[in-house]
Amino acid sequence: MKPDRMLFAWLWPGGGYFAERRYARGLRAMGGVLFLYLSGLLIGGLDAVDRKHDGIWFYAQAFNGPIAFATDFTRSRLSSINGREIQDISWERTPSLGERWLAEDPEVMDAVRRQGLSHVNEVGTLFIALGGLMNLVLILEAGFATPKGAV
Repeated sequence: MKPDRMLFAWLWPGGGYFAERRYARGLRAMGGVLFLYLSGLLIGGLDAVDRKHDGIWFYAQAFNGPIAFATDFTRSRLSSINGREIQDISWERTPSLGERWLAEDPEVMDAVRRQGLSHVNEVGTLFIALGGLMNLVLILEAGFATPKGAV
C-alpha cells in the first residue's frame, strides 16, 4: 500500500500517476474527473455541491478532493443571508431577516436565483458524484496497483 500516492490522488485527480511519473496517464485521468466535475457545475450550478442538504451525495462528491469542499464553502457563502442559508429560511416573515417580506427583498431574491432547480440540479449533482467515484477508483489504483512492467 502506498498512502502517499493515495493522498496525492485525492488532493488532485490524477495526482497518484503524477507521483509515479506517469504523466500521460495522469493527464487523462485528471481530464476525465475534472470534465465530470466541471460539467456538473455548469449543469447544476454551485448548488449541485451541498454538504448540508444533499449529504449522501456529498460523500461521493468528496472523493473529488479539496475542490468539492471549496465549492461547498463558496456555495454556502453565496446562498446565505445574515449567516443563515436560504434553504433554511421560511418563505414568510422571519425575525432573523428583520421582518422583511422575502419575496419582495432584492437581497433575498438574489440568493434564491443562485439555487439550482429540480432535475437540472440533480443531473449536476450526479455528474459531480460520478466524478468523485471515478476518482475513488484512481485513489485505490494509486495505492494498491503495481504499474505494468514493474515487479
